[in-house]
Amino acid sequence: MSLKDAIMAVVRQVGEHGDYIVVTHEMRTRYAVIDPILKALGWDLANPSQVRVEHVAGGPGEKKRVDYALFSEDSKEKPMILLEAKKLSQAQVNSWEKNRERERRRIRKDWEDLSSGKPLRPPKRDSWQADLKLALIADEIKQLEDYVKGLRLTEGYAVLTNGAEWIVYDLSIRGRGVGFDKKQVSNINILSLYSLDECVEALGVLRRPLP
Repeated sequence: MSLKDAIMAVVRQVGEHGDYIVVTHEMRTRYAVIDPILKALGWDLANPSQVRVEHVAGGPGEKKRVDYALFSEDSKEKPMILLEAKKLSQAQVNSWEKNRERERRRIRKDWEDLSSGKPLRPPKRDSWQADLKLALIADEIKQLEDYVKGLRLTEGYAVLTNGAEWIVYDLSIRGRGVGFDKKQVSNINILSLYSLDECVEALGVLRRPLP
């Protein structure tokens, strides 16, 4: 399945089963949203030589563990990608519950229009999707940065996501005064089919390299 098709399928699942996926536990978001995206990017989630979950990301005796560490053929010693998954906050859950019926209809219609080749209308400014953002919580970003430092990564990517919003950091960006925040290269919301092509391009950098 192509990445574009995988995103469309995930969006449709959220439209039909949003209460199960986004108003519950992080593991359901990982299973129903994040894992299908990673599979479409070429990662074999059942192969520990490619994907390791709850990967130790600190020194001896430390208990830091990142949700996903992805390894390429050329990066068996160090991960190529770190991905930290977060569940939606209570405010985000409340937003979904308040708008779920309207958003189910919107997602279903957008999916049908896109499948039939019809152009999509730009999302309204008051769209609930703004409430699904991670809100760039400093502690979560610092946690991801600590994982990167713990593994001494200077190449590859680090990702923070709650399933809807995906924030991608390019670890190869370096220079004087370049902190972790300056390494951010994209921040997209896959539930906005209107920006589907932008999402495909942004997430494309996480594709597993061919051996």
